[in-house]
Amino acid sequence: MSEIPEAVLSECRKYALSFDAEECCGILINNNNNKELIFKPCDNISSNKQSFFVINPLDMIYDNIEYVFHSHWQVDEQPSFSDIKSSDELCIPFLIYSSLTDKFCLYPNISV
Repeated sequence: MSEIPEAVLSECRKYALSFDAEECCGILINNNNNKELIFKPCDNISSNKQSFFVINPLDMIYDNIEYVFHSHWQVDEQPSFSDIKSSDELCIPFLIYSSLTDKFCLYPNISV
């Protein structure tokens, strides 16, 4: 996780811990002016926020999205099948934080 600054991880953790019994989400964008990652929280528009997250497509219009962030509150930080599939379809790595284990996992979505 060396490419994601600790300050950004701390923001993601704090945001995730502000939610009780539901997944939260956001995006990490590259500020092209100074090549700095910025965390942008997004509303989870899923109808089942306890088990899934959905980011509003209007939040995904940024052309400089480096990572999609979301939290797991019931399970560990490992990506689910649905996380892997979504990351692969979007071609964007997923950063996952588990409030259960207080750990992050980066699913890098490395194409072959």
